[in-house]
Amino acid sequence: MDLVKELSTIMRSEDDTRKFIEVIQYVGSLIETDLNKFNDSFDLEKCEEKFLDEMLYDINWTLPFDYEVVNKRQILKAALRIYKLKGTQPGLEQALQLLTGIVVTINVTPGLDWYWRLGKVGQSELGKTTILAASDTEFEFIVFVDVVLTTNQRNLFHAIIDYMAPPHCRYKIIEP
Repeated sequence: MDLVKELSTIMRSEDDTRKFIEVIQYVGSLIETDLNKFNDSFDLEKCEEKFLDEMLYDINWTLPFDYEVVNKRQILKAALRIYKLKGTQPGLEQALQLLTGIVVTINVTPGLDWYWRLGKVGQSELGKTTILAASDTEFEFIVFVDVVLTTNQRNLFHAIIDYMAPPHCRYKIIEP
């Protein structure tokens, strides 16, 4: 059936024409609404939670905890900064505060601040910018927390630290 050819047969009266146009207008309005919502799916402030989950998946966010929608939005906004600071003391402090809301102080073993990163890729030289640990505490840091952590908070702290800290470092969390 060719709708254009049959249009004059289908719409015999003005009322039929009005109804037909109303149907077309309704479908057009639905499409316009969907198109307007489509742009919102890329806006961190407006998109639905399911899109936040997809965005976290796309950036390979691997911390295995459920977050509220507000935290997911904060994580996505801060993701680039967090990734740039991964493996550093400021990065770990910022990640812990962002993801837990708890301000921490990190004390590193004297000398660790020089070796927190092992030089630059392709430019490191053993003994100059890359140092092998000489003692058990050479690559250790302490995270001081001003509050007593719940079990869930402590588990989250461990997950964040394990993710953000260099793998050769050991750490302790000290609570009041």
